[in-house]
Amino acid sequence: MSSNTPKRFCALAATVAVSYSLFASVANAQQKTDTYGGAVKIGTLGVSLEGDAMLSQDMDARLSFGTLNYKQNRTMENINFNTHFNFNNILLTGNYYPGGPTGSFYLSFGIVNNNNSFNGTGQADASGGYTINGKSYTAAQVGTLVGRVSYAKTEPYLGIGFGRPTTHYSAVQFGADLGIILGSQPKFTLSNTGGDASLPNIQTDIAAQEATTQSDLDKMKVYPVIQVGVAFHF
Repeated sequence: MSSNTPKRFCALAATVAVSYSLFASVANAQQKTDTYGGAVKIGTLGVSLEGDAMLSQDMDARLSFGTLNYKQNRTMENINFNTHFNFNNILLTGNYYPGGPTGSFYLSFGIVNNNNSFNGTGQADASGGYTINGKSYTAAQVGTLVGRVSYAKTEPYLGIGFGRPTTHYSAVQFGADLGIILGSQPKFTLSNTGGDASLPNIQTDIAAQEATTQSDLDKMKVYPVIQVGVAFHF
């Protein structure tokens, strides 16, 4: 069995569950008044704009678009990178409220299209060089060093949260989410351009460094989701 089979099964199960939640309310539509809401949140998915629709007295559907771009220096495996953080994701969930129409706490399940990526350009250390795979190289020998972390595109999501913007009880309220994207294993690549192509071992060391960093990232089986913000009813 492929190592991706459990992950694909979780994604399929989440898709079926969300789809069921989206359409299950049709049979009970006469028992409620459709209401809508939204939210603006910030966290590990970037800045998110959310739209919510009440499906039943204890179930909402939510569609969220997250984006954010900024730069920051980060060190990875003794290499300093000027890193461009690019958040770009879509989250579709069904939110179940155990407390019914007056409850704010919910259990959340769904799927995420995760296009987050982090691209870094290597910066020479104080000595004017780099340490790659435990070996020292000058900046001229390396040229431009580029590292990139990216994620698998679609993964299942599980979480909990607080706030229900689809209710009439409060026009504006606090909203928060705490969850995980399952099986969201990052992929790391390391490469260089320019430099001294005559050096026999530099490409071997770059490849070895890439493999070492990837091995460390392989321990990360989930992507944490922490979002806080303001929710509103309309």
